[in-house]
Order: sequence, then C-alpha cells, then structure tokens
Amino acid sequence: MNGQRALVRAVNGTEPTEKDNAAEAIDRLLHEVQAARRDLRVTDFCLKQSEAVRRIDRAQASLADLIQFRK
Repeated sequence: MNGQRALVRAVNGTEPTEKDNAAEAIDRLLHEVQAARRDLRVTDFCLKQSEAVRRIDRAQASLADLIQFRK
C-alpha cells in the first residue's frame, strides 16, 4: 500500500499530506498487529504441543506403573 502511495505522489509530484501520513501510520500498525497475531498463533501451537507431550508422558508413566503392578 505504501508503494502505491509513493508511486502516485511521484507521478503527481505532490508531497505527502497529513491524510497520507495517517494512512501510512495505520498501515504500519496493521502490519504490527498481524505480526503479533502470527506470534500468538505460534505460541498457541507450541502450548498445545507441550500439553500433548505432557499427556503422553503421563500415559506412559501410567502404563509403566500398571505393568510394574502386574509383575
């Protein structure tokens, strides 16, 4: 989006206006929000994987206890 605005300004020979500056600031913030959302998705995935590993470990320990108990 910023590239398009720069191209229009270059063609028109105009300086950035307050409106253009605000739009660029909003674009930057939007990119930051999108990056934060990606980070949260990765964090959520990692937490789910970690919980799955803990559940597997508990199941493995339960099986080991059961086998030990039957001996």
